Amino acid sequence: MVLYVTEPGASINKDGGKFVVSKDNIKLTEVPINSMESIVLSSSCNITTKCVNEVINKGISLTYISHSGKYMGKLDSVHFYNVERQMLQFNQYQNEIFSLNLAKKVIKAKIKNSKVILKRHSKDDLVIDSLIAKMDYSRSSIDKVKKLDVLLGVEGNAAKGLHPYVGFMHRIKNGHAALASDLMEEWRAYIVDDLVITLFNSGFFTKEDFDFNKDNKAVYLNKEKSKKFIKEFENKLMRNTSYIKDIDKPISNREAIIYQVNLYTKALNENNDEILCFGLNQLQEDNFVLII
Repeated sequence: MVLYVTEPGASINKDGGKFVVSKDNIKLTEVPINSMESIVLSSSCNITTKCVNEVINKGISLTYISHSGKYMGKLDSVHFYNVERQMLQFNQYQNEIFSLNLAKKVIKAKIKNSKVILKRHSKDDLVIDSLIAKMDYSRSSIDKVKKLDVLLGVEGNAAKGLHPYVGFMHRIKNGHAALASDLMEEWRAYIVDDLVITLFNSGFFTKEDFDFNKDNKAVYLNKEKSKKFIKEFENKLMRNTSYIKDIDKPISNREAIIYQVNLYTKALNENNDEILCFGLNQLQEDNFVLII
């Protein structure tokens, strides 16, 4: 279970074997600690030291976000750091061939998934058809690329124990979780874009759901609609998928992402980027490609 706490002024306390969320001495909800996988906490909310100790001891992920939903940081237990694996990860980062081949697979999947989304949500649109043609051209040129920086130009046209700031497609820069960016690329169209377009077309969003920030000229979902969107997002992650070729039964999208991280780890350990390519060319064009 994932617990999102975004209500301004809310706090998380520990009561026996439960986490209790309250505000102004009024209980909002309670959840069994043993059922918790992770907690996402807004910067306008609080968590007690007892809860933090429980989170650390049980290996529950605690992520902090700003009031607008921007990722701020994460609390991790020292028990889950694998220094040897991270050293291997840094070494593989320096391996240009490994990084290039892995990035090619990720970008191919990203382009194909984006293409599927466009086809699914459009009807005889000449502009969309033109975009799909450009995607096809970009995808066909990927195998010819010999350098990673050139590959990223093509793409622009179209787990625990690992270090989140060391990626292979996205290169290292301060403050950027490059590995997280790598992992999300092939999922962006399948989970995020598909969800947003589906909700938009269904009338889920209205003009009144958005607030304009005069300071940064940005537009945000308001508090109440954000809560409803998070629920829809979680439902999407919990939904079963059968698009994973090497697994003979449906698993949730969240489980599939974890499986993907495990395969990334295996590819690092064995210095074998081919581990991530199964099912890439066997799936039909109207299905999603998940390189996991």
